[in-house]
Amino acid sequence: MSEEYPSALLEKYYMTNILLGKGGYGVVLLGKLRRNCCVEVAVKILDTARLSRRFSRTIFKAKDVEKEVAIMLQINHPNCVKFMDWIEADKRAYIVMEKVDGGELFDRIIDPKWNGMGFGEDLCKFYAWQLLSAVEVR
Repeated sequence: MSEEYPSALLEKYYMTNILLGKGGYGVVLLGKLRRNCCVEVAVKILDTARLSRRFSRTIFKAKDVEKEVAIMLQINHPNCVKFMDWIEADKRAYIVMEKVDGGELFDRIIDPKWNGMGFGEDLCKFYAWQLLSAVEVR
């Protein structure tokens, strides 16, 4: 994937062409912090034109997105992926997050090793407790 990245992104991060994931609205590439190139990040590149078409029938306001981004930047919990940066340029949005190995929770839930039965009550309670502890009311 050869792409011109915005200067606001390149000032803070080195970009690679290593694909970490792909979805309906864009891709996730491996990046590295410029101030410490040993720190890897996941850079989600979203096609904002495709997003705006998808959400054109709903109430979708830029102010709402800005508010959500501000909240996500404040979340700092060991059970949540760290949201590090949000950069908009042209028809793309770049979401920079902590790189986490191991895949998605949903993939683990439907993993065949659980015989199609999910995690079971005890493991579900444990994960639910971890997730809920991340959204503790201040």
